[in-house]
Amino acid sequence: MTRKMKDSGVAWIGEIPEGWSVLPFYALLDKRSDAIADGPFGSDMKNEEYVAEGVPIIQLGSIRETGMDFSKTHYITPQKADILKRHNAYPQNIVIAKMMPAGKACEIPDTFDRYVISADVIRAYISDRCTRKFIVYALNSYATTQALFESQGSTRARVNISNVKHFKIVFPSSSTYVENILINLDTRCAKIDAIIAQTRETLDEYKKLKGSIITEAVTKGIRPGRTMKDSGIEWIGEIPEEWSVSKLKYVAAFEPSCDFAHLNEDAEVTYAPMDCVKNGYYIAQSAPLNKLSPTLTHFQENDIVMAKVTPCFENGNIAIMTGLTSGVGLGSSELFVFRATQIQNKYLFYWLQNSAFIEIAKSTMTGTGGLKRVSSQFVRNCYIHLPPLAEQHAIADYLDTRCAKIDALIAQKEQLIAELETYKKSLIYEYVTGKKEAPAL
Repeated sequence: MTRKMKDSGVAWIGEIPEGWSVLPFYALLDKRSDAIADGPFGSDMKNEEYVAEGVPIIQLGSIRETGMDFSKTHYITPQKADILKRHNAYPQNIVIAKMMPAGKACEIPDTFDRYVISADVIRAYISDRCTRKFIVYALNSYATTQALFESQGSTRARVNISNVKHFKIVFPSSSTYVENILINLDTRCAKIDAIIAQTRETLDEYKKLKGSIITEAVTKGIRPGRTMKDSGIEWIGEIPEEWSVSKLKYVAAFEPSCDFAHLNEDAEVTYAPMDCVKNGYYIAQSAPLNKLSPTLTHFQENDIVMAKVTPCFENGNIAIMTGLTSGVGLGSSELFVFRATQIQNKYLFYWLQNSAFIEIAKSTMTGTGGLKRVSSQFVRNCYIHLPPLAEQHAIADYLDTRCAKIDALIAQKEQLIAELETYKKSLIYEYVTGKKEAPAL
């Protein structure tokens, strides 16, 4: 039997079943005076106050739709947590991200007795356990859409407590129906999550395979059975007899200058923020020169750009900049730039991805909290394996062929994950807004 539907009165929600309600988030909060709060100002909880163990901090990266992620948790002392009492959180509270994406939520587990939320997190006490789980599903389904809708055209939504309090939550007509929706979603989402997890494992294996192929080629060559010699550099070890060792600063210009003088102030140039530089390519975009800060990193056609901050550095955020608007560009200040001078450009691009270099560079990282940078001084003076020029070309060609095949497999797996995540979000949305009736299980 087809259910009767009614207009929800909210444009982006559309129709909902008769008997269902659209409630503001604040109507679902516990009656206590501190039912909702956000994190402290950054100056009230500084990175240098982090300790090895104590009260865990819930940061943006801690919030996952599948639950809390403690893999990169920071801690403060119980005494500091007491000072920040208003920003404490406890098991069964809901935490909501202010951005990236706005409205993402999860319920706090009982892994620890208490927590402290960071500046970009909102903590809420909800009235009962069943409702909490339903609300988490609802927030992860359409809170970001709602945040974007209320941001008046902004493409990077950010919310505050006032926004969250007035978020619209579609609520079923009975607790029995809520339970039925949760049973269906838990069952179906668990199956989807299992497929996604398995696909991610395969994806990681492909990435490891690609990394090992690159490392072997640029550090040992592509011809087996060669006579080797000691490089004289401990972390490099043996290299083919015909190879030499140099330093990066002798074979490539490091953070070179670019000529913008021939361009008009309003000329379009390539703009590359950090999130546009991916593993082996970049997402092209441009902006007027006079709208970009001159303090940004400069680069020109065929320059290699590479992230200098963690975790982007380890993840291989590196690209050769080609097809640039006006032949030049500006990007994140957190990018290294290399311009090949005495080395084949593509060989250098691949060499910068070898695991030995990445590991030794990571050991030079400095900084506190989650943002650490590879030492520029180290990179400039880093030793590099240097085959004869003809062999550099041969290695680059070999890796182009091998990596293209692996990249195609990686792209397929990434596409599958994206499709599964989209399907899961669509399924949740249809259930929590009543557009799809949850069958009895």
